Amino acid sequence: MPLLLAIPLAVVIALAVAALLLPLSLLQRFRHGRARRQARGWMVALNLWSALLSSVLFALFAAIAGIWWSGVWVHAPAGFAIGLLLGGL
Repeated sequence: MPLLLAIPLAVVIALAVAALLLPLSLLQRFRHGRARRQARGWMVALNLWSALLSSVLFALFAAIAGIWWSGVWVHAPAGFAIGLLLGGL
C-alpha cells in the first residue's frame, strides 16, 4: 500500500522540482545561448544522418500505412512539407 502512495508522490515532487527549476534553466539558456560557437563536424554529420534515417522511416511507415489508407501518398508528403516549414521557424 505505501508503494501506491509513493509513485504519485514521486510524480508530484518531480513536477514541482521541474516547475521550480524552469525559470533558472531559461535564464541560463538566455545567458549562455547568445555565444557564437563553431559547429562540430561530427555533430553536423550525426544530425544529417539522423534526419535521413527519420525521413526514410517516415516513408517506409507511410508505405506500410498505404496498404490500409488509400490517400497516404497525398497526406504524408503534405505533412512532411508542413513539418519542414514549421521546423524552419
